Amino acid sequence: MDEMLSLWDQEVKEGLLYVTIGKAVVQYAEQLKGALLRDAMHDEAVSILAEIYRILQDQALDDEACMERIESILMLYARRLDLLPQRHAEQD
Repeated sequence: MDEMLSLWDQEVKEGLLYVTIGKAVVQYAEQLKGALLRDAMHDEAVSILAEIYRILQDQALDDEACMERIESILMLYARRLDLLPQRHAEQD
């Protein structure tokens, strides 16, 4: 029983931490001017597109089905946007 209570207590603390951090991020984002936020998003998108272009031009990735290129692009998204493609999440 004490172990369950301790686990629940830890989950509550983590949940409160996430909510607090989330609110702080939202407050910070609201302070940014709309144009500044749009410019930052645009810069990130252009940077990602440039990396995708480099992947597509990479002659070392020369498999016929382009699976290595597709995998590289998916992993770019996973790395840059802190996402894990669903098919990878299911395999883990």
